[in-house]
Amino acid sequence: MAIVTMKKLTLISVLSDKESIFDSLVKSACVELKRSADIDACTSSDVSAQRERLAEKIARTEEAIITTIFCISEVTRRVSIRIWTL
Repeated sequence: MAIVTMKKLTLISVLSDKESIFDSLVKSACVELKRSADIDACTSSDVSAQRERLAEKIARTEEAIITTIFCISEVTRRVSIRIWTL
């Protein structure tokens, strides 16, 4: 197997698993890892804005689904009434 120079590896995980993942990667000898100051600075991020946007999208999607189900139910009811009156 050839050894290839890797410029960057980005790994995202739960903060509590940081040390065990780092240790496992070092022990596996598959990658060479070095600690740096900016790694610690990047370990947490604020996802509240993303969460809020996703919650809004979910609410709009749920509303669209409910509206579609209502429309289908209304069409089905009208067809049923028409069939029964024939």
